[in-house]
Amino acid sequence: RLQASTGAQRVALVGHSMGGLAIRAWLRAAGDEAMACVITLGTPHAGTLHADFGRAANVQQMRRNSAWLQALAASEPAERMRQFTVIRSWQDNIVAPQGPQTLPGARIVSFTGIGHVRLVYDPRVAAAVIDTLQATARNAD
Repeated sequence: RLQASTGAQRVALVGHSMGGLAIRAWLRAAGDEAMACVITLGTPHAGTLHADFGRAANVQQMRRNSAWLQALAASEPAERMRQFTVIRSWQDNIVAPQGPQTLPGARIVSFTGIGHVRLVYDPRVAAAVIDTLQATARNAD
């Protein structure tokens, strides 16, 4: 739909929290042809300790070392991760621990003093997202 509404052949995808995992799962099914770049904000790429307290299927998927996260990572080609920018905060109070919240080959941008939800609203994070989108557009030319 995004391609159809914009006329773009390739699109940038930005996801916060579980949205980043949803993008990765979608790419597993759809492939990389339509992807210009992916930016994730506070995504539990390595799971989160807090998921141990939930029972819903999606929460169980976000448990550290879950079978779902392992299968997702195993299905991803290494070259895909070069199109990812992972934005995280050392003070994320939902996705913990923060250190392993990376993807092999992805660009990692770390912030301090920003909570999980605030990642969506912080001007410094917005600037990093815009810089990444602009760099992707320049490289597409």
